[in-house]
Amino acid sequence: MLRHWVQVLVVAAATVLIAGCGNTTTRMDVNSEIPTPVINKLPLRAGVVFDENLTNYSTTELQQNGNKWEIGLGNTNRKVLNDIFTSLFETVVELPDVKATASASPPVEFTLVPRIDDYSMLSAGDAGSKFYAVSMRHFIDIYNSAGVRTGTMEINSYGRHRKSGPMTKGASEIDAATDDAFRDLAVTLVVELPNRLNQAGLTGESEPTDSDSEKTP
Repeated sequence: MLRHWVQVLVVAAATVLIAGCGNTTTRMDVNSEIPTPVINKLPLRAGVVFDENLTNYSTTELQQNGNKWEIGLGNTNRKVLNDIFTSLFETVVELPDVKATASASPPVEFTLVPRIDDYSMLSAGDAGSKFYAVSMRHFIDIYNSAGVRTGTMEINSYGRHRKSGPMTKGASEIDAATDDAFRDLAVTLVVELPNRLNQAGLTGESEPTDSDSEKTP
């Protein structure tokens, strides 16, 4: 009889242990950095609004085994985007909100309001591969000097990192994959944002007209 109860207690303890291991919640704050873009700054004065939704952003990612990851991106969102904007523009003025655009000192020619819409993480186990994968979606709302929105830029970015080993918990892989995604975001912004500003007529440049194209040099 004693042996029977010992076996029952062992099985119960093992069940609790397995259940606990399969339903843990891990909190991590991503601290990604990007290399400083080596580009010529545009002679423009940009206003930037970093609102609380961006700077306090966090998400919960649930794995198939029941484990949860609470991932904070707020600090990295602000740092990476600020690094990109200060590399792109001659002057960057942080504003409390879009309404402050018209009264900014020094005056700004436009205001950018970045926001994050989605972050998704797929572990190597869930993906059935050797890689952790991350995808992000950001938007950049563009306002003219009067505080009127002239357009929105959508940026989808991606990153992945190989699983380190069979006993890895995944934190370093998630951090590295997210780092790659932020680098992807930086490249897209450096290449495409100046064109979007030009199309909105906010850079002082204009698209060539048919008559201009017919002129001989």
